[in-house]
Amino acid sequence: MEWNKTGHWLEYEIHVQHAGYYQIVFRYARGDAGDGVRAIRIDGEFPFEGADAISFPSTNGWANWRFIRLRWPDFVDQPFLVKLEPGARRLRLENVNGGGVNLDYIAVAHPKVEITREALEK
Repeated sequence: MEWNKTGHWLEYEIHVQHAGYYQIVFRYARGDAGDGVRAIRIDGEFPFEGADAISFPSTNGWANWRFIRLRWPDFVDQPFLVKLEPGARRLRLENVNGGGVNLDYIAVAHPKVEITREALEK
């Protein structure tokens, strides 16, 4: 697979128990300077304006893991909430600029849940 080439995509199936609004958090690493840029689609659609170019900034090492949460552009501390219906949903990440990103995992959680590695591994 050529995850680091423009146009390449990875798709994940998310099983949603209850309809509602959810936050999406990525745990990733990026060793190169600059941003790796990915488009995100849910069930084939961009879930919000700007979802066609989500930046994953450098973490200064391919094993230096960091969380990135989808956020409202003008509100740094407010996660962007995606409305999901019950059932299987498809989340697709597409490489937009050819920049590499190591993706450890994706968390889809209730808005009030604080996403940490410790919390997710319980």
